[in-house]
Amino acid sequence: MARVRRNGGTAEEFIGRSGPGVQARVPVVTSEGANKVQDVRFVGLDGPGWLLRGTITGTGAVPGSTDAWSCGMRLVGR
Repeated sequence: MARVRRNGGTAEEFIGRSGPGVQARVPVVTSEGANKVQDVRFVGLDGPGWLLRGTITGTGAVPGSTDAWSCGMRLVGR
């Protein structure tokens, strides 16, 4: 979260269907050179001796969107 904020973005923790995560808005430069803000969610699942980290972008990362993608994360984490 500190790195996102240091780079001019925002980040806050949330609890979703897959557990805790970070909802962030990250400044990016497009291939055309335009400055934009991209919505990103960082989530993770941990088990005995392993960690699966996911980065969600696009419509699944927009604040208030459903976290239907979390079902896939849980299946992979089994």
